[in-house]
Amino acid sequence: MFQFKEKQFLGYNQFYILIRLVLALFCFIAYYWSENPKPVYTIIGNFRIGSYPAKNIPNSGELFFLMGIAIIIFSITLMFIPHFKIKGNKEQITLIKFLSKKKIEIPLQEITFVRCKKVKGNLFLGTLFNNEKQGIKNFFTNGDDAVEFTLSSGKRFLIGTNKPMELIMFVKFFYPEINVLENI
Repeated sequence: MFQFKEKQFLGYNQFYILIRLVLALFCFIAYYWSENPKPVYTIIGNFRIGSYPAKNIPNSGELFFLMGIAIIIFSITLMFIPHFKIKGNKEQITLIKFLSKKKIEIPLQEITFVRCKKVKGNLFLGTLFNNEKQGIKNFFTNGDDAVEFTLSSGKRFLIGTNKPMELIMFVKFFYPEINVLENI
């Protein structure tokens, strides 16, 4: 039987990766600064970076180093934690959120239009599950490809996927009469 399956993982969201890397970089810079506490003059406009402010706190540098390592280990761990799973069979597409086991079902026979879209501004887009924005229910973890489904009732779903054409072909396999709109 022809089925569609895809898992999306929390650790691959670009926005949150960027935030975690900036925090880890801050921790490593603070560690370096604790090991070299002397004031530094930079090349740009005689800008002076003062001495390390936490001289009286023992092992503060090591604490920053450990926090930086912990943030990196946490980021790597998140790459193995699923956010949601897309499952499709001949009757419906099911979206299952892993941590809460919440299910959203989209019946294939009610789909009238399918459209492949590029997600704009995806660098600052966090993970979404059943978040309604401008009348469209959004399901997104990472990447910049999505498939928009319009149901006969007027409901619209935007599902972020790494395999947009495969998802569209899956729907067309069972219901060839569904209209596929041009990419936007």
